[in-house]
Amino acid sequence: MGSIDGTNLLSTNISDKCGEVLEVNVKKLRKPRLIISNIPQDITIENLEETILAKNPEVSLITGEVVARFKFGTKRGTLTW
Repeated sequence: MGSIDGTNLLSTNISDKCGEVLEVNVKKLRKPRLIISNIPQDITIENLEETILAKNPEVSLITGEVVARFKFGTKRGTLTW
């Protein structure tokens, strides 16, 4: 039952059978935040997602899920996204 439909079906079944005793709270998924250090200078915001997906095929990301919010440069010339 890893889908949204399965979660909704399970929560309605629990509410119908045990609604007086139990309260059902379905948690919402959040987007995880991640800091990536030592990014080469030739990688831009436009090709950051493509590079991450190309180097990590085992990660099941969909194009459009990775969003870069901040870019920090260091004195040594490395970038952190």
